Order: sequence, then C-alpha cells, then structure tokens
Amino acid sequence: MYSAESSAAIFEELKSTINAKGMRGLNNVRMACDFIASARGMMNYSRVGDVTESQFGGPKKQSIQNNANLKRYIAARITEYYRGKDSPRQQSLSKSNEPASWPEENLSSRVKMYISHLRTRLEMVESRYQELRFLQEKLTKADPVSLVEAIDRGNTKGHLTIQYPTNNNDEELKVAIRSLLKLGEYIKTLQTETINSRTGLILKRPSGDVVVLTPSQFEFITKFLG
Repeated sequence: MYSAESSAAIFEELKSTINAKGMRGLNNVRMACDFIASARGMMNYSRVGDVTESQFGGPKKQSIQNNANLKRYIAARITEYYRGKDSPRQQSLSKSNEPASWPEENLSSRVKMYISHLRTRLEMVESRYQELRFLQEKLTKADPVSLVEAIDRGNTKGHLTIQYPTNNNDEELKVAIRSLLKLGEYIKTLQTETINSRTGLILKRPSGDVVVLTPSQFEFITKFLG
C-alpha cells in the first residue's frame, strides 16, 4: 500500500496524460484525501471511495480499484498521511491550522476541528467552481453565441432570449423530441414532477436531483409539439 512517490509529483504527471473525465475523477480523489486528512480520519482505498461518492458524486470504490492511476495517487497520499510526510496541499492545510490563524484564542479542539472542516470545504468549493468555469468556457468556445446579437435583441421577461436559425424540418424535430421524452419509459429515474401546477422533467439521483427540463422549457416543448 505504501508508496515512495510524491503525491504532488504524481498529480502533476497525470494532469498531462489523462482526459477531462479522468481529471475530474483525480480532482475528486484529491479533495477526498484532503477531507480525510483534515478530519484526521482513517485513509485507505475504501474510505477514499466512500468520500468521493458521498461528497463529490464519484468515482465509486469499484472504479477506483479498477483505475491504476487513481490507486497510485491514493497510495502516495496514504504514505504521506501515515508517515507524516505532508504533501504541499496538506502543508497548506497545516499552516491554516496554526494558532495565529484562529479567529479567537483559547478555542477548544472541537471548535478548531469544525473551523478546519469549513476551511477545507471552502477550498473544495473554490476548486469545483474553477473546474465548472473551465468547462463552461470550453462549451462556449465549441458552440459560440454572438453577444452583439443577443444584447441587440434585449431582455424579454427577465431572460435574455437568443433566436437560433430555424429550418423546415419541424416535423422531424417533433418526432425526435417525442422519442426523447419517451426515455422515461426506459429510465425509471427520469420523471416529470409537478409543483404549483407547473411541470418539469427531473432526473432522480441519490446525490441530488438534476433538472433536465425546467417548467418553462417543458411548457414550451409541449406547446411546440401541439
């Protein structure tokens, strides 16, 4: 289980060799290890898998066991954790736990632990925010929208409306949309949900529901299909 490699060096090496999905998994594993370290908990492959799945939506324990890169990184983190050879990430956490950084003196160890947890979670949120910003930028570059045209059209009912080109294939589009809406017959977690007489399409997940179609979108599609 123990590794002689530096987790920081492994992380930097893998960043240049894995794809975007693999990078998300590696980031989640790193944050899970940070979370366990800040809580002074037990760190092993199974525990890291539990935290990544419960706190960050994956990867699951079995996926970690089947991924040599993730196991290699976790092995290095375990070595640093139990042998006291903190990685740069852990060192930054340790510095934030120095007495000079506490809001008041004479805090109990329990209060300090809660503050440390909050600081760790804040770093995790900031890291995820940066990841989402990068993803949004990538998607925007892949399918750009003219801001000049959008601003020129103005704001309609509180939403910036962007008109996309249309063609004469409305009937084919309707058939395609009806087929997509029927996915709920095969994916049981894909359900319509009505609140205050407004209906949306929701994907039910243990880690949190995902809105596939908002009530406004669902109403628009229903009217479009006639």
